[in-house]
Amino acid sequence: MDTFLNDNDDNIRPPDQVTVEQLVQDKRSEFDKQVDEALYQSMKEYAEENEMNEKYEEHLINSYLTTSAERKEKFKDLLSTMHKVMHFDKEVKEINDMIVPIIDAYCLNYIENVELDVETYNKIFTILMTIRKNEKNIALLKTIIYKSIP
Repeated sequence: MDTFLNDNDDNIRPPDQVTVEQLVQDKRSEFDKQVDEALYQSMKEYAEENEMNEKYEEHLINSYLTTSAERKEKFKDLLSTMHKVMHFDKEVKEINDMIVPIIDAYCLNYIENVELDVETYNKIFTILMTIRKNEKNIALLKTIIYKSIP
């Protein structure tokens, strides 16, 4: 098969010569030249602005992902402890069902804090105090859940 390919090498024609075309005379009016220049400048500015917007958008997305990941990591220990204990205690399961959506919304940057009525706030944190957990996690949870003032 190699001999077949080598035999046909002689039949390939050489590439065409490169030609350079140049306008002999620009017959456009001065107005057309100015319009073309303005269009070129406008397209150039648009491309620069678009590039800048894409960089800013990428920065926002990266910032969002970084913040979300950091927040999820902070609550990982508390949520795993709650998940383990909720199978044995009905009250802990109830508290877990209230806290998990709040933490998820906080981790996804939908909310910064939540204000709960006094009764719910006290119920959540008294039940959380009965679970063996890290006090740092409870303090962190208190930074996003506030007690409403009657």
